[in-house]
Amino acid sequence: MKRIFFIIPLVILFSLTGLTQRFYIQGSGGYAFGFLKENMSTALLTAKVRSDTLYDQVSQNESHLFSFGTGGRLALGVGMKLNDYLSLELAGFYNPCKTLKTEASEYYTYTEGGFFFDFNEHHTYKGREFGFLPAVKFSLPAGSLRPYARIGIIFSFISLTYNYEGTYLTTHPMYYPTGSERSTLEAKRSLNLGAAADFGFEITLADRLFFFLEANGSFISYRPKKATYTEYVVNGDDILGDLTTYEKEVVYVKNYTWTDSVDDDSPRERVYITFPFSSLGLSAGLRFNFFQ
Repeated sequence: MKRIFFIIPLVILFSLTGLTQRFYIQGSGGYAFGFLKENMSTALLTAKVRSDTLYDQVSQNESHLFSFGTGGRLALGVGMKLNDYLSLELAGFYNPCKTLKTEASEYYTYTEGGFFFDFNEHHTYKGREFGFLPAVKFSLPAGSLRPYARIGIIFSFISLTYNYEGTYLTTHPMYYPTGSERSTLEAKRSLNLGAAADFGFEITLADRLFFFLEANGSFISYRPKKATYTEYVVNGDDILGDLTTYEKEVVYVKNYTWTDSVDDDSPRERVYITFPFSSLGLSAGLRFNFFQ
């Protein structure tokens, strides 16, 4: 029995020693451009709750071709070389995501009543993405310039925030001469799956140290499950605490049946939507081997 307790640690030690002889670390940074863009509406996430706001009486819906995958990207990972041609890698990455900002304005004059409405709106979408990328790397060992290819699965945690700011000026006798509204709707973070494909080459800088340059492809989209208002201000008054659950929360479902009845204690339902986060870009980095 004592021999078993002595042999087991030795086996583990030799196993770890063998792994470190094939083990390496690497880090990279780069920039990506949005790919597989989709048309996004300025009011895609909104669930306006106040029937007396003029915004609800204006038919307005801009569209923008966009992907949140645009922006800088940082990655840090580890790898294990199985043989001269094949390696297994695991990387963590962060993408700050590009912000989508749109502006809209409308002006209406009612000659019969002698009054006008002047609307001005700002819509801002901000995505956040980080996650992990397990991958298989195929490389050619010969030559000073060694090409390689990598394919992997993206496990990405994504969230999205929508900010709305609107103001109006009017001479209508039933409304204030000026009005303003500001709200923040946050779609909750969720795990999303995607695919990645990279092609690049590496060169030797020094003993065990390598430089690599690669083209990256990331193919992923985000489908929120729930969104909640975290800010709602009308004419300078914070009304967030006065909103019911139905007014403050949104759940996204495959389909639902519209009805006149409203349950104030339950979130409102909307058909689910997707947001593109795919991208194509370039990255450069360094790799350090723990083996010769």
